[in-house]
Amino acid sequence: MDVSAKVALSDAPIEKSWILEGRPVARNAVLAQSADRSTKTVLWECSEGAFTWHYAFDETIYFLEGSVTIQRPAEKARTKGAGGFIHFSVGDRALWTVHGRIRKVAFCRNPPPAPSLAGV
Repeated sequence: MDVSAKVALSDAPIEKSWILEGRPVARNAVLAQSADRSTKTVLWECSEGAFTWHYAFDETIYFLEGSVTIQRPAEKARTKGAGGFIHFSVGDRALWTVHGRIRKVAFCRNPPPAPSLAGV
């Protein structure tokens, strides 16, 4: 049995200006978080639709169910499904086209600020 099926998810609306097609509905739950809040593990699902996602943190994704086609700028579109994985770095963006419903576990990390070399 999929343990993630027992996790209660909350609404996590996609930024309206990012939605390109359909009415995708996203929900999530934070499964774990580091003491300093720099990293967290999130269960996320989304219904059918297309949107451009803008990454404000590093995210490594493992897909549990469903199918999604992901298009990064200047790259060939790739379709991912259960057992697939992908990584995005802070500042990345990608077009997501969700086919039916997608469910993933995301490992999110806020990278520390770059050290300042001022005055060196």
